[in-house]
Amino acid sequence: MHKKSKKRKIKASVTIKNVGEFDGKEVVRLFKSEKNAVNQPIKSLVRFKKIHLKQNEEQTVEFILTAEDFTHINEKGEKEYLSSDRFEIFIEE
Repeated sequence: MHKKSKKRKIKASVTIKNVGEFDGKEVVRLFKSEKNAVNQPIKSLVRFKKIHLKQNEEQTVEFILTAEDFTHINEKGEKEYLSSDRFEIFIEE
């Protein structure tokens, strides 16, 4: 990311519904994966939230990503800010 864009934020959200017979808890996890990365993890956990859902309840979970979330450590051990379009973001429950 350019220095000017370090203040930008990206919002990712997902709606989860409990279709089971009982109330329950769920952990919603947001991962990132750097496209065409060399010597980087296939995916890395960025954020997670634990929610409680009653039977048939629906809840929207929102994550806010900042420039710090779009970094990696280069071969010299230095943190590099990368363009957010170099990453795929996905959410799992």
